[in-house]
Amino acid sequence: MPLKIRATTIYDGDHPADNTIDSQNEASVDSELAALGLFSRQISGATPNPYFKDFRTIKELEGTPLLLVARSMRQPRRSLDG
Repeated sequence: MPLKIRATTIYDGDHPADNTIDSQNEASVDSELAALGLFSRQISGATPNPYFKDFRTIKELEGTPLLLVARSMRQPRRSLDG
C-alpha cells in the first residue's frame, strides 16, 4: 500500500486558496482515510483535528466525523482504553 498521495492540479469540487498551506492537496494515505467521514470534495488545505491536544478518550468525544485510522493494533487499543 502506498504511504502518500501525490498532488493534482485539477479536481472537481476542490477550491484551493492562494496561500501556501491551503493550496496543497498531497497527503498521506492514513490522513485521507481518516477524512472520508467528512464527505467533502475539498482536497486542498488542512482539516482541523478534533483529537489534537484533547485528553479525553475517543469514546468520550461525540459528533466527530473523522474516521479513526491506525498503523498498528497497539495504537487504537491505547486510544480507546484511555
